[in-house]
Amino acid sequence: MGLRRDKTPSRFAQLDRKAAKAKEAAGAIGATLVSADDPASNVLPLPLSRAVKSSVAGRPALHLIFPVSHGVAETLDASYLLRAPNLAEAMSTAFLKRFATHTRKTRIHSNKWLRLGFFEFLKLANQEGLSLDKLHSDLIHNYIRWLNRVDPGSGKAVWKVETRSAYYGIFGAMIEALRLIPKWRKQIPVDFSVPTHQWPGKGRQHTPTPIVQDEDFALLYRACLTEMTQVRNAITADLELLQRSVKEIPKSPTTCRDYAHRGVALAAMDEIFAHTVPSYPQMMATHSYLLTAIKTQFGTVLKLRSVLAPSPRDLVPFVLMLAIHTRLNPEALLGSNQDDYRTEDRLGERRFRPRVNKGRARRKQMPSSPVEAAYDNPHSIVEFLNGWTARLRKLAKPEIANRLLLFVPRTAFSGVSFFEVESGVGGTTWATALRNFREDHNLKRFTLQQVRPTTLDIGRAIHDNDLRAAQALGDHRSPETTNSHYTSGAQRERNAERLGEISTLRRRWLDTGGKADPRNAPVDADEGAVTPGWGCLEPFESPYSPNGKLCSAFGRCPACHLTQLDIHSVYAAAQSLNLLDAVRRARETMDPQGWLERMAPVEKKLVHFWLPQFSPEILEQAKSLNLPPLPTPD
Repeated sequence: MGLRRDKTPSRFAQLDRKAAKAKEAAGAIGATLVSADDPASNVLPLPLSRAVKSSVAGRPALHLIFPVSHGVAETLDASYLLRAPNLAEAMSTAFLKRFATHTRKTRIHSNKWLRLGFFEFLKLANQEGLSLDKLHSDLIHNYIRWLNRVDPGSGKAVWKVETRSAYYGIFGAMIEALRLIPKWRKQIPVDFSVPTHQWPGKGRQHTPTPIVQDEDFALLYRACLTEMTQVRNAITADLELLQRSVKEIPKSPTTCRDYAHRGVALAAMDEIFAHTVPSYPQMMATHSYLLTAIKTQFGTVLKLRSVLAPSPRDLVPFVLMLAIHTRLNPEALLGSNQDDYRTEDRLGERRFRPRVNKGRARRKQMPSSPVEAAYDNPHSIVEFLNGWTARLRKLAKPEIANRLLLFVPRTAFSGVSFFEVESGVGGTTWATALRNFREDHNLKRFTLQQVRPTTLDIGRAIHDNDLRAAQALGDHRSPETTNSHYTSGAQRERNAERLGEISTLRRRWLDTGGKADPRNAPVDADEGAVTPGWGCLEPFESPYSPNGKLCSAFGRCPACHLTQLDIHSVYAAAQSLNLLDAVRRARETMDPQGWLERMAPVEKKLVHFWLPQFSPEILEQAKSLNLPPLPTPD
């Protein structure tokens, strides 16, 4: 197959250059291939990334180690690189350097693509002895043919285009990274390259995430607001009751009746378990009277504990409402910290301004909204969550204490936890909590990933299909990102409908000799009506045109039984006067019999029915509008 060089940088190259300045500011990333036989090699000298060779079950192993915050390291198994001994050190160094600032999810996927793609190709082609100085264009030709191969049994391609592109792109990214390292750059042949865009149209084959339909989205919003209102009112009332009941806590209880009411039980729970999370086994072992009081009078330990510490299910409506109003990516929202949310003054108005890191874009998302006290306002939600989880922050591990969304799992022995973003969007904990929320409110199935494209689709529809509106709402650098990834099926149908409308209007413009020209009509004008200022109930069933064809009977709307007219519109009144003038001018150009048959009924309707419908004030204002005269009907 033919290869072509494209000047457009690959997706990996674009991300690399965007992160280059940040990498330089942070200092060079050290990537060293060391052996586990050296005792010092098992100690990770942060902030350097390392590639560590070892032996697992008698087999050589290679692990790539990336340091992250609070001294916790992430490790990737890259033992497959050792099958190509002449490439192992170079590729591990390039991978460490290339993905030093990326998310764990990106590293895992890229490592898998490199293993299943290029290195699997080398294995099957018996070329694992390849070295950098032996790279050549025939190798790329053969690799592409291998990626494009067809399964003889089914006659279909082994991989989808997206998979092929991923396997091919990661190899190109490794070569680009190696060219940035002096030690390896000089080994790569000067004329060797990895041409991009081998599968044209791949982006157009992307299927956007389906949106939540309008009726279902309204039900979702109502369910979130209803539950948030109930929870906030209940939590606020219980905390006030707790504060008033502190002095009533029994010092040496002898019976469950010593906890006279809910406030006393709450205050006792808060005081006794100030340095841990209240749980059923703990109460049973040390405070049986309190446990009995809770079980017999106030529900369950888990239910009462939710006043002091939310569960994953408790947080669901708050997360969904934040997603709706901030339009943050799911990973960014679930993994966000308290410090990511702030307020600022803009033109004398306080604005809520999140600055949440978006891993894939290598920058922060910064939506903006007014600061209000309403329960569905994002600033109000964050403030409430900060207060609700304040107790948990004192009990949480330092590396997660700043997370916005902290909770206590609904288990017997509980600790402070958070949503595992890297294992999927929220992991199984979020998926279970969201499923329970849907079932509780009898909602159709949807995911958190669908909320962002739904809100962008709504914004685009509100702004008359303006792609720039969706781009601004999505905080995208390029409108192409919005168009390719956030154009929903509904929006594509609207686009197709609009294209059909434009084509039909152009045909009518030609049929009427340019008389029916919608280009200068007001934004809210009825494009179905052939005469400016008028409306039509069914423009494809006009008595003056063939059935199924857009009406082209310019000037005859007043005499049609399908017509409509806004008698409170100054513009409609002005165009009605304009039409009356055009109809009377037609006497000079039409034969008398034709005018009497077609235009006389229009004049009669205008003079005796339509114009009298307007008030004298509207007609007076209409006469002052400086509208161009309408074309003469024929």
